[in-house]
Amino acid sequence: MDNDILPKLWFLCQVWRTWLDADDDLHNHIYRTLSRKPFALIVEELSSVVLEIKPLLPDIIKREGLFVAIDEANVASEPAWWDREEKHPPLKNLIRTWQRHLAALDCPITFVVAGTEIPMDAFPSASPEWSNWRWTSNTGSFDTPDVQRDYIIPFLPPSFPETPSGKAFIERVWNWCQPRHRLTASLIHLLIEDKFRHPHVMLDRYIKRLITYEATDGAAFSKMEGSSDTQPYFYAIDGVIASDQLAQSAAHEVIFHYIMTGGHPRHYGVDRINIVTRGVGQFKDGAMQVIAIDQPGITIAAAIWLGKDHEAGQSEELRSLKLFSSFSKTFNLRWPNGDKYSSAG
Repeated sequence: MDNDILPKLWFLCQVWRTWLDADDDLHNHIYRTLSRKPFALIVEELSSVVLEIKPLLPDIIKREGLFVAIDEANVASEPAWWDREEKHPPLKNLIRTWQRHLAALDCPITFVVAGTEIPMDAFPSASPEWSNWRWTSNTGSFDTPDVQRDYIIPFLPPSFPETPSGKAFIERVWNWCQPRHRLTASLIHLLIEDKFRHPHVMLDRYIKRLITYEATDGAAFSKMEGSSDTQPYFYAIDGVIASDQLAQSAAHEVIFHYIMTGGHPRHYGVDRINIVTRGVGQFKDGAMQVIAIDQPGITIAAAIWLGKDHEAGQSEELRSLKLFSSFSKTFNLRWPNGDKYSSAG
């Protein structure tokens, strides 16, 4: 097969699943195919592919190197997957395997391993193998409207941003999607799927799905755009909160702090990293020590979920904001290390 057409076919496989008669993600098909192959064959083929890539590298890559990203690395760090004999997470073997194969490219290789709750003691800085690795939570965010706008503009139709509808849309995106990159990126995904025909309607549906809130700040523009068949592909945040009791407790504390003081509570420490893993909180510093629940959409979603009536048959799910004593008593017992409920520090 002509090498020039391979990238196009790969792109087509990802954006048009029906081309392969696939009901799920292409990567799942790749995984299932590889899982049926002998491990020795996979290693041999991988080495062969790397050697085929080497002469194709442009000079700038040979000089400045490649970046290799391993996302959701926390999954490969979970205790359930640890090697019982070697007593370390499979993530370590994953990194070592790719280091060994990519060394054949003879160019600088920088690994970016992204994920929360990766055990630091499995990658000790004192060890020569890991001494040049740097731990950081400084992954950036949309901290100002201008930074977020610069990200959005290239995806929009050229004339749209300067129209009244476009200006209102960009302002709405800032109000609802800041500061995390993934919130804005998820919306852009939805807009592309809809071919940018209903930007305000898509933002309304994004808000409705994500935080179960009916937004009306763009009602006039949404009415002019009409209806769309495109629906969000992700789950609501309240499902994340409902499935994790520590996230519930932290969200409850934040909401009550807003109600009682009108301001955001003090930040949590790294011992509450669970709320980052669940997507409810975020790091506020580059050293992975300061955690906050301060994203507008997530805070509203938490307030709505907590404000719903107690569900029958769920004796421990004390959700009403009126039941502060019972709720705090329930979750006082669920923080690790004997921490008290109101102990954001």
